Amino acid sequence: MVKLRKGISFALALMMALGMTACGNDAGTSAGSAAGSAAAAAVGSRDVTLRFSWWGGDARNKATLEVIKQFEKKYPKIKIEAEYGSSDGYNDKLATQLSAGTAPDIVQVDPSYFPTYYHTNKDYFIDMSKQKIDLSGYDADYLKSNGNYDGKQVGLPTGVSGAAIIQNSDLAAKFGVDLTKNYTWDDMLTMGKKIKSADKSNYLLAANLSYIADDLLRPYLLELTGKPLIVDSEKKLGVTQDDLAKGLNLIKSFYDNNVLPPESHMSSYEADNMPKDPDWIAGKYVAGVCVTSTAKVLAAANSNAKFVSAKLPQLKDGKDEGYCASCPQLMCVTSKSQNTPEAVAFLDYFFNNEEAAKTLGAQRSIPAVKAARQIVQDNKLADDLTVNTVNTCLSYKGTLVIGYSSTSEVKSILSDAISAVSYGKSTPEDAAASTYKLLENYLANQK
Repeated sequence: MVKLRKGISFALALMMALGMTACGNDAGTSAGSAAGSAAAAAVGSRDVTLRFSWWGGDARNKATLEVIKQFEKKYPKIKIEAEYGSSDGYNDKLATQLSAGTAPDIVQVDPSYFPTYYHTNKDYFIDMSKQKIDLSGYDADYLKSNGNYDGKQVGLPTGVSGAAIIQNSDLAAKFGVDLTKNYTWDDMLTMGKKIKSADKSNYLLAANLSYIADDLLRPYLLELTGKPLIVDSEKKLGVTQDDLAKGLNLIKSFYDNNVLPPESHMSSYEADNMPKDPDWIAGKYVAGVCVTSTAKVLAAANSNAKFVSAKLPQLKDGKDEGYCASCPQLMCVTSKSQNTPEAVAFLDYFFNNEEAAKTLGAQRSIPAVKAARQIVQDNKLADDLTVNTVNTCLSYKGTLVIGYSSTSEVKSILSDAISAVSYGKSTPEDAAASTYKLLENYLANQK
């Protein structure tokens, strides 16, 4: 994902319902072709035209069109009309089509919008778990967390995404720290102090406000409380003001002890601009926070270093692991489709066929199906660092939180609090108090 944090729009957030499910570690079996062949055996005997819509760049479009050609060659009586373009306006158009009953047979859906679609009409999409399609290549816990609502698998994840940390191996060895092994938030503080005592110009972790809010503060609060920042179904905060103060005190200690660089420096490299940070390029950070899809870009910015996938911090005796794998897109079959068997057969080919996997590569992130993921790795269709960050991400079975907690408005409130604490303009306690009130005001405006 190109930082899959775009957040739900304010209007969509008004309609948001509970989007919190547990996810698990990777223990999936490889996808088999036998089940896929069986699923497709009943189709291909009649003339059928399917419509398939998605968004993407040129490389993704080219690969997807090639897979369509492969499927049409295998089943000459089935034709697929491709409807593709940019992501601009895609979700609004799809919402209109779903409401009018004119949506394509197969649609690519943005997971951040999915709760709105589902809670607007629970019957927009069919339950894939009841279809003739091989889902054995997915990790069962991961599948339940992505595209599963009320026990129905209404969407199939195309790939794996999530928070990641990459470590500069040589610099970590120099300072005697290691983020590739299990560690706690307190351990991070200890490592930062160790680095500070050795060289005050170096830091443990490169992270700007965006990443601190999304991938440090919110996961910490989830681990601390076992609840999302906001409980969507009840439209109330899942954390207390004291919880927020604990989180902001932790972040302050990170700034004070060389875990994090000064915000006065990082403010110039907000969002996905950390690769442009001259201190990152010069190797002043032991590790950097990113997402799985940007790990390669961040590592490439410091070509003199060797980077490896690191683990994510855990709270001792935490109530949640805080992190888990998400997905960049979901593939769905619409319930109004008059050609459900054929649409399902195409998705079975799309996800489970070896030739399709080679063609698609990592155009929709590292594949979520284990066999396809292995094909991508074996054929060097993605770099090892990205593959390894995905595998690390899959090892966490925390709670996936979408909805109000991940909106751009809430992220901005958290970022402002972190900034105030980092500059010393506010104590963690005062920042927590104002943040709590702002979050309550935000919720009060969600009707």
